[in-house]
Amino acid sequence: MNEKSEDKTSVVWCKADKNPSNEPVLGTTGLNIVIDNPESVVEVVSLIIGDDLILLLTEQSNLYHSQNAAKWKVSPKTLKWSNITPEEMRKFLGLIILMGQVRKENIRDYWSTDHNFHTHFSSRYE
Repeated sequence: MNEKSEDKTSVVWCKADKNPSNEPVLGTTGLNIVIDNPESVVEVVSLIIGDDLILLLTEQSNLYHSQNAAKWKVSPKTLKWSNITPEEMRKFLGLIILMGQVRKENIRDYWSTDHNFHTHFSSRYE
């Protein structure tokens, strides 16, 4: 059997999951930057995620909308689309990061105005 045919047979989809083989980590794991007194969530996101990736995510999100908008049902309640900006993408990613730091039982609890569900973030992050 030649090398090319081995590659094709070694990657086969199956209905049952296989246990992964975990290789030992040889380097340092985790975030290797120090974030001292960030002024905003956007600043934290900017330290972790580079501008090139932010721009790519922004461009691809806008492209996805322009390619698929005709497929979606539009109702009188539908908001008019405007292309997102890199700053909005940073804020969105910041929200995801913050949501990962504070676990809530229901996704709606993050947006609740009920004081029982309120999560206090320093005003500098809001």
